[in-house]
Amino acid sequence: MRKRLTVNTKHASYETIKALYTSEKNSKIKTRLLTILHLFEGKSSVEIPLSQ
Repeated sequence: MRKRLTVNTKHASYETIKALYTSEKNSKIKTRLLTILHLFEGKSSVEIPLSQ
């Protein structure tokens, strides 16, 4: 069985990541930030779409 991905909230909050996401211009970085936001929301890696 695969290990569930988790987000370490010690370094950044949901609000911080969301602010970075909304201000980011680079699409590759923006996609990575969106993935982190989905993990914050409790979605599993299977539920997160690969492309937006």
